[in-house]
Amino acid sequence: MTSWLLTGERCPEADFRYLRDCVAKAARQFHNVTVESFAMTAGEYSELARAGCTASRFTQETYDKVLYRQLHRWGPKRDFQFRLEAPDRALAAGMRTVGLGALLGLADPVSEALELYRHAEHLRKKHWQAGVSISFPRNVPPTWRISAPHPVSDEFLAQMIFAFRICLPDLPLVLFHA
Repeated sequence: MTSWLLTGERCPEADFRYLRDCVAKAARQFHNVTVESFAMTAGEYSELARAGCTASRFTQETYDKVLYRQLHRWGPKRDFQFRLEAPDRALAAGMRTVGLGALLGLADPVSEALELYRHAEHLRKKHWQAGVSISFPRNVPPTWRISAPHPVSDEFLAQMIFAFRICLPDLPLVLFHA
C-alpha cells in the first residue's frame, strides 16, 4: 500500500519537521510513502528518505521562466531554478522515485511537453537506478478559479500522452481527472 502526503508551501503549521514526522508515522503503516510538497534542500530530502519516504512528486506548474516569475512574485517558491532542481536533489538524497508534471494550460502546451520530456530524460540519465513517472495535470474550467490562457483539449492531451508513451515506453504515466 502507498501513502501520499500532500502539503502546500512551507509554513509554520506545515514546516519540514512536521512533514518529516508525518513521513515517519506513515512509513510505520505503509510500504511506500510519497510526498508532494514544497521544494527542499538535499539535506532535507535525505532526512525524509531516512524517515521512510520513498518518492516525491513535483508539479513545476510551468517550464517557462518568465511566466513562472509572473505567477510566483514572492516567497521561496519564486526561485525557479531551486524548484526545477528539486527532483535531482530528491533522487540524489535517496528517494527511489520522483514524479514530474507541468500544469497544462498556463503556457504553450507543446513547449511544456518538450521541456517535461527533457526533464524526465535528464533525470533518467543522471539517476538511472531510480524511477521517474510523468503526470498530466490540466487547468480545466470550472474546477479552477482562473481560465487557462492556453487551453488543452481532450484530443491534444491524448496526443501528448500517446507521444510520451511512444518516447518513454517504460515510464509510468499518471492521469488525474477533476
